Amino acid sequence: MSSSEQPPELSQETFPPFADALQKSLIDLTKTTAFLKPADLAFYRASSTEFDSRLQAVSDELLSLYNQLLLHASAEASVGDDRIVRYEDVDDVTDRYDYAVDVVDNLLEKADVCLDEFNGGNRRHAKTKVPEQTAPVALQIQQNGREVKYLQAQNIIRPQLRFDDKIDNSNRPFVRKITYKPNALRPLDYGLPGSDDISPEMEQHVKSLGITDANSSLYSLPHPYDFEIHNINYPPHLFQQRPEQLYASMDKTPYTYVDTEEQLKTMAALLDGVQEIAVDLEHHDYRSYQGFTCLMQISTRNEDFVIDTLALRSHMHVLNSSFTNPNIVKVFHGAESDIVWLQKDFGLYIVDLFDTYHASHTLELPQHSLAYLLKNYCNVDADKQYQRADWRIRPLPTELITYARSDTHYLLYIYDRMRNDILTISNPETHNLLRSTLDKSQQTALKKYEKDVYDPEGGMGPMGWRTTFRRRRGGATWTNEQFSVFRALHAWRDHIAREEDESPRYVIPDHQLFALVERLPGDSFGVLEVCSNPTPALVRMYSNEIAALIDGTRVEIRESAAKGREALEKLEEEQREREREWEERKRKGPVHTRFGGEGDEEGGDMEIDDEVGGGVKEFTGAAG
Repeated sequence: MSSSEQPPELSQETFPPFADALQKSLIDLTKTTAFLKPADLAFYRASSTEFDSRLQAVSDELLSLYNQLLLHASAEASVGDDRIVRYEDVDDVTDRYDYAVDVVDNLLEKADVCLDEFNGGNRRHAKTKVPEQTAPVALQIQQNGREVKYLQAQNIIRPQLRFDDKIDNSNRPFVRKITYKPNALRPLDYGLPGSDDISPEMEQHVKSLGITDANSSLYSLPHPYDFEIHNINYPPHLFQQRPEQLYASMDKTPYTYVDTEEQLKTMAALLDGVQEIAVDLEHHDYRSYQGFTCLMQISTRNEDFVIDTLALRSHMHVLNSSFTNPNIVKVFHGAESDIVWLQKDFGLYIVDLFDTYHASHTLELPQHSLAYLLKNYCNVDADKQYQRADWRIRPLPTELITYARSDTHYLLYIYDRMRNDILTISNPETHNLLRSTLDKSQQTALKKYEKDVYDPEGGMGPMGWRTTFRRRRGGATWTNEQFSVFRALHAWRDHIAREEDESPRYVIPDHQLFALVERLPGDSFGVLEVCSNPTPALVRMYSNEIAALIDGTRVEIRESAAKGREALEKLEEEQREREREWEERKRKGPVHTRFGGEGDEEGGDMEIDDEVGGGVKEFTGAAG
């Protein structure tokens, strides 16, 4: 069927052949365009005006078709409905591809419900079956002249359900997971009640603050390796210029996927015997409130490791032996997030960190990304096409493993080059610039994981309502009532996210949160109508509660406003009464209490200072 042909009027009889023809057309289109690389399109478009115009026309038509499909996905929507989120261009598709995934999920869910209704009793008595994870599906598109792939799979069993450690999303301080401290210069319990290095008086004082031990503190405890990091003796080889050790190709480099405790112990023993390692992490935070680390990549001079941290979460602490060894340099790029993720998920800490991000600033490079360092030092174009991958997928596809390996495979060679370059421009006696880089890396290693505490009043912090409000773009100015509803919904969203261990944006995306505030639906049907295309699962589950919250907040604000008006009216009436009394006193005129007659008791309550022109001096009461 060509684009100019009109599809037949669909019925129960005509739909099957139409669906077959549509599928065949899509397959033919996919085969025809398979050889085209998005990165080459810019060249072809520049080479031919006709090609450029025809391609643009096809692109516009596809975009229009998609937006029409999106419209039909909602039975309640209308053509002019501003609740329909439309894609404007290719970059818009790139930025909001997750939205397309959600729309398809919603359609599949509706289809499943219809099948249940159609099959009736047979489905009611069938055994419940846990849906299996679908095969990962990648969408390849072009963004800013480069290819980007979004790799997703459906029905992934939530990994945190299998974690041995209990997820704590409360506002209570984070309880550090480390229980044994290798390479210690001070004991783990240093300064805590029960340790040998604290006096009885200080112990009593610390207990009075609510600090009893490392696991029951009401307050955040100090960094367990604070002393070791501040008092590190760096290995001498760190300050020696040495020939760079060139990396081997990834095809020729041994690689191990580590997903058993035995493999982890073997790798940990190997790491204890090297001088430097490169480390990187892959983290997931969409289907989790605090997020969790899904993968760790480690490279030595001769081997790459990819560690399944979902399977080995409770055993990762064995790496503290090498991670806190001051004689082993740990090379990261941009370790700010990695440092706190290691603490949060595994109780791992880093002593002797070299962060190539800080090194890039010391060398005053024009750019500071890992992609730039790879190109600058290795002439390798960073493969960032899987930057939106869901790292919870198991088993990991080969392309994701290769992508993960590339983040650390070249990093030790880059470290060699940057360290030598910094030593070249440093003072040969003090190594001042290298030490400056190490000092900045040290400050990164000293970062502590702290849980986000929700602030309902001030709205401060990365999860606060102020941060969300700043993301609002356009629209009418909110009333005081709407702003109160926004704060109430925002606090509710945070509460549900913590309770369900989901990210707030999974509970209710920001654009739907803003839509609820602007439309103020009065019942659950209105809530579902506003939060459609698609309706988030938790909104569907809690639609009655959301509607009640909106209504209750509006009533509360109105009652509060009424009480405020009543209080104001009362104050104004009291003020008017005082003014009437004042006018009455002025009408009667001033009376000198020292010379007044019998009538002074009735009217004499003020003394007048004649010297200042009859001004009121003080209240004296009636004359006696």
